[in-house]
Amino acid sequence: NLILAPLLVAWTMVAQNDGRGAIELIRTNLDLAQLGALRDLNIAFMADVARNDQLADQAYRQATGGAQRVSLKAATAHASYLSRAGRRADALQVLSDYIAANPESELLRRLGRSRLSRLRSAAVTTATL
Repeated sequence: NLILAPLLVAWTMVAQNDGRGAIELIRTNLDLAQLGALRDLNIAFMADVARNDQLADQAYRQATGGAQRVSLKAATAHASYLSRAGRRADALQVLSDYIAANPESELLRRLGRSRLSRLRSAAVTTATL
């Protein structure tokens, strides 16, 4: 499979502590425009595992910033990364942006309206500190 094989090889390389090689393999082999989000999200995951914070941050932003409709997985993965990096306000902003762009999403149903209000309030409060 043209998509699965490079991903499996790249993740094996990550497991063998070759994160840079894995990311280069993904960039080289998943360069089709329609695979951009899949490529960017996997690069973000790999850079995150390899503790390459600069690349992880860049790849998460690419995975969640360029598309008209960001996936729930990409938004929550990016928010999780930012939260673990101590950037809670940024994490809340990613989720708020997702919610604003996808008002009918599963995330809204899971959070409920009261939790959504608290999330937005926390994002505003944290951003102003």
